Amino acid sequence: LRPADGVAAWRVDGAAVVECPRADAYASQQRAPRVFRFDDVFDVRADNAAVYEQVAKDFVDDALRGNSGALIAYGQTASGKTHTMQGTPESPGLIPRAVVDVFKTHQRCRVSYVESYNERVRDLLGDADDLRVLDGGPVGRREVDVASVDAVFAAITRGERRRSVGETAYNDRSSRSHAILTLTLANNAILTFVDLAGSEATASAEGHCINRSLHALALVIAKLADGHGYVPYRDSKLTRLLRPALSGRVTLVCTVAPDAGEETTNTLHFARRATRVVQAPVPRASPLVARYRQQMDALQTELQAPHEVLPPEPPAREGVREAIADLERLIVAPVVVSATPARRRGKSLPPARTLFFEPIDDDDDGAASPERLPPRAESPCSPPSRSFPATGGRPQTAAALPKSPELPPSAATRNCARAMRRAWRAPGSDASSHASN
Repeated sequence: LRPADGVAAWRVDGAAVVECPRADAYASQQRAPRVFRFDDVFDVRADNAAVYEQVAKDFVDDALRGNSGALIAYGQTASGKTHTMQGTPESPGLIPRAVVDVFKTHQRCRVSYVESYNERVRDLLGDADDLRVLDGGPVGRREVDVASVDAVFAAITRGERRRSVGETAYNDRSSRSHAILTLTLANNAILTFVDLAGSEATASAEGHCINRSLHALALVIAKLADGHGYVPYRDSKLTRLLRPALSGRVTLVCTVAPDAGEETTNTLHFARRATRVVQAPVPRASPLVARYRQQMDALQTELQAPHEVLPPEPPAREGVREAIADLERLIVAPVVVSATPARRRGKSLPPARTLFFEPIDDDDDGAASPERLPPRAESPCSPPSRSFPATGGRPQTAAALPKSPELPPSAATRNCARAMRRAWRAPGSDASSHASN
């Protein structure tokens, strides 16, 4: 609770917020005081150090063990949300204290900073003014790799310069957008810090977008508290951005002003509804990712290790080099052909081969031998037969046989035509009788 400017309507009683009795004309109509109980309640005397040690310390330690989580600041306008999250140089808020604890055990992390303003998601660390939001988060946001606490603070300061702020009836510089800061640790756990814009009764388009997104968040919290049914994450860009964060451990810090009656009542109802949500911490790192990281670390270690000197090549066996040289000479040496292959009709004949049977010699008397077939009667149209000389009982290659003369195709055709005309004109021949008939 922030200090009250007027008459306080609520007071702190241990871990509960109790409604104060009214002292105006409606005191007689007031029912029994309403009581809202929570895990922790801090009055106006508590500072950011006490809130961090009591609320956010376990949240950060759980993330260092590998479990993702979110820290959300909810409340009305000018109730102290930004002061609780960021703080001042004299009293740092929850975010600076969490960053310092993270870098006590981690040396590097990645930072992203986006805002949801008028249902448009802007990248506060980049140049994108309308990021596309999927179930896994915004697409195309810039992530800055940082290696120190000062680098994280510099990134947050750069994002705060681009954040949408405005003047309201309660504050000269009030946050008019929902800011989401994400720290991705080396163990793959994600810390999400959410500074929501304050709800207020206004008729402007900006205030309407803020109230509608907060109402969508309240419906999501109500469905999660029920534990069943459809959860309307898609009703707003804010709830779609917070969907991955709401699946793990969630710490909700609600800031109220004791002198604001209706707005404080709505905030207390929202906080009490959120206490019924039961969410188990979800480890971010999967076994597959852990195995890939081990393989990458092993390869990195192997690359950084000194190179091993290879042993000298063993001497070759005696005679191996000479055999290799002989094979190379045989492969490279040109092929020499002793006999020129015969050519027929412009095409090369296959390589000469030894005949399987020996050629047959004719007898002197010209009589037919019983071991031989009688000679075939030659037709006038058939080409002249070839004769093969005796080779003395030795097989003869085709390339060494003499080539018999051949008539040109034109002369053979003329001889065949003459023979056919004579056969037709001869008396008593079958052809002439057939012609007379």
